Amino acid sequence: MDVLFHLVSGLMLAKIFQNENVLAVLIFSVLPDLLGAAYFNLLCIKNAPKKSLVKFIGEWKRRSHFYGTWDKFAYRITHSIVGWVFITSLAYLFLKNFEILSLAYLIHILIDLPTHEGEISPRLFYPFHDWSIHGLYWATNIRILFLFWACLMLLMVYHLF
Repeated sequence: MDVLFHLVSGLMLAKIFQNENVLAVLIFSVLPDLLGAAYFNLLCIKNAPKKSLVKFIGEWKRRSHFYGTWDKFAYRITHSIVGWVFITSLAYLFLKNFEILSLAYLIHILIDLPTHEGEISPRLFYPFHDWSIHGLYWATNIRILFLFWACLMLLMVYHLF
């Protein structure tokens, strides 16, 4: 899903668990993308057509394959159980309330499973296995985007009232 969705889901997680360190939960809710997709997104921006803002945004959103080995490895390792265990281990060593931070990271990966397809589908067991769920890409499928946002809004309403 998009970064805004992950941020809002992190905010809801912090609210549900009444965690006082909301900023850390927000960071961990987008950390797989910050670590794994930053280089990929920079390459998308660099290589997208820049003559029209609409074409630029459209091409960037539709990008569904990697440019090379490094961006593929970075994305797949940060969106896998191996990446989650590694980040959770670091959080355990250096941060308080590592459990909620670990959960925020894991929820990011679980949300991305059904909302990505093809090359950019998370590989849960990467680098040991290339298995993935064939989801529906949120950027090109308005139904999946609407469904996930509607579910998140319902969760927000439920926990706010």
